[in-house]
Amino acid sequence: MHGQQVFGGHGYIREWGQEQLVRDVRITRIYEGTNGIQALDLMGRKVVANGGAYYRRFSSEVRAFIEANESEFSTP
Repeated sequence: MHGQQVFGGHGYIREWGQEQLVRDVRITRIYEGTNGIQALDLMGRKVVANGGAYYRRFSSEVRAFIEANESEFSTP
């Protein structure tokens, strides 16, 4: 971002790749914001929906899988 301000003119920043760097930085910010919003939605609405019933069901399935496959993953 600062490099774009230092280099100045449009042709100059395109020639040295600064334009691509600025675009890459912007898209990273968008991805981070989107991931944060999705995480908040997952935790805030879906996991705690119905008093946490969905989470309890999921965790019981995970526990059952671990117990059923415990001998396969334990060290001798």
